[in-house]
Amino acid sequence: MTTETDVTEIEVRRYVPKPIEWNPERRALLRGQVCPPSATDEEFALFLDWCRSTRLNPFLQQAYLVERRVQVNGSWVTKHQPMAGIGGFRALVDLQPDYEGGVGGAVYLGDKFAVDQRTGEVVHEWDLTSRAKNGHRVLGAWWQVKRRGRVTRVMFLPFESRVQKTREGAPTKFWAT
Repeated sequence: MTTETDVTEIEVRRYVPKPIEWNPERRALLRGQVCPPSATDEEFALFLDWCRSTRLNPFLQQAYLVERRVQVNGSWVTKHQPMAGIGGFRALVDLQPDYEGGVGGAVYLGDKFAVDQRTGEVVHEWDLTSRAKNGHRVLGAWWQVKRRGRVTRVMFLPFESRVQKTREGAPTKFWAT
């Protein structure tokens, strides 16, 4: 049995990461173990500054320097660009004092998906048979962040708006799977 005097209040504190000390040894470790060897010194310097400014830690798989093929002046070239990983997004969101979690999921061809624009309520019904019948084709993903004291919208991101494609217009190997 618990009485009033048995209850203790606990102060909940959010974890705020300390900035990484980018000494020469740590920079060399990042360059040699985490970044693609084909990245230029300029691309590596940009990535390092980006990690400093976002406070994302590439050693914790929060940030990556990713090789991409992009068109520059009509020609395809290889560039390396900073990218936040899912762990990085989670770390940044966790720092927001009004963040209270979220809900979301992938939407496949054959799913029943609707959002009531008045209430923000999501109806997402699916079964594996309908997904299989439609080739497990992803249409997009949705997410709704819960924030204390705020009404938040449901966000939907169509697959086609994010998929990276080859020169021929087909999804890259990563996106195809």
